[in-house]
Amino acid sequence: MNHAKLTVQTAEGDELPVWLAWPEAIPPVGGWPVIYVLDEKEFRLLLQMRREAGGQSQEAVLVGIGIPDAERRHYFYTPRLGRVTEQPAGTGGSGVLLQTLLNVVVPEVERWLAVKPLSSATLAGHSLGALFVSQLLLQEPTRFKRYVISSPSVWWGDFYLLRQAVEWRCRSLGTHRPAVYVSVGSLEQGLTPADLLQPIEKQQENQQRRERRRMVDGARQLFETLDATGCFDVVFSVIEGADHGTASAQAFDVLIAAE
Repeated sequence: MNHAKLTVQTAEGDELPVWLAWPEAIPPVGGWPVIYVLDEKEFRLLLQMRREAGGQSQEAVLVGIGIPDAERRHYFYTPRLGRVTEQPAGTGGSGVLLQTLLNVVVPEVERWLAVKPLSSATLAGHSLGALFVSQLLLQEPTRFKRYVISSPSVWWGDFYLLRQAVEWRCRSLGTHRPAVYVSVGSLEQGLTPADLLQPIEKQQENQQRRERRRMVDGARQLFETLDATGCFDVVFSVIEGADHGTASAQAFDVLIAAE
């Protein structure tokens, strides 16, 4: 595949790296489909998976959106909570990232490459990135064709995402019926084999944190709530044997399969 790297700037002055990868071929009539992936790590993972799949994967443009560091990542992927819940320091910048994605990144991709309209594209994220994808799904469900939500951080903001999903009401989406893929690793709510090699105090700490975060139960509840609206084509999977660090590899399988 061909490759390029861009740098875009948010309205608040942050510079974000954006990676492009596209097929070494003449674009089809109507342009290439586009997959937008949050985080450099996940972009490179998906790129490698598609290389290994070879002709089994659908040709598409991959766009990876990077965040400079962990602190800014926590800021850009988390929403404003409003007046009911106190806003944690250094969070609440998802609106800034959304505007950067829609008003800066997407036009740059469309300027560089022959691609299909955004309503035919896919947005994928893992962990806090999946929290961002989930927020966008609830705010503007017709923006993308597919939403890939891998191990969403449902625990953030005292399960704010789940409360939003329960309160969400299906508006008229016309003929647009987004496909939504929610997944989580089976080991994300308990101890992993690697944990069992740690001192007992560390095991207890990890167990308590994961029980509080309820990753598996929360992802399942998100799926059930979205499915109950009747507005989406929703698929849910618990990835057997996967922990939080490995779950995205299997979650992104859906992005390898040809349509």
